[in-house]
Amino acid sequence: MSTEANVRNFFASSASAAVGASSNPANFGHRVYAWYLYLYHDLPVTPSNPGSATISALEKDHPTVPSVAALPNPNQTSITVITPGLQGWCILVYSKRRLKAAGKL
Repeated sequence: MSTEANVRNFFASSASAAVGASSNPANFGHRVYAWYLYLYHDLPVTPSNPGSATISALEKDHPTVPSVAALPNPNQTSITVITPGLQGWCILVYSKRRLKAAGKL
């Protein structure tokens, strides 16, 4: 599937989640989640943060889920994963190894 088709499919999803969403405006997790709320207010976006039951964004508190598994319909949810700085490449490498070990790659 092309990148453009993947993007269309991602935003056509009936639900979305931002893993790593944060109340701290200095964190990318906060910025990305607030961006979704501001630009795509008709798209239901669930923040995921295992350390907090709610996060604050755009002057409102939003209930979080602790993990992707806790989402109402995880298989029909587009997921954005926001990592702390300099950790994203580690997650990609680890995920690739796990997918290979599971026979998915």
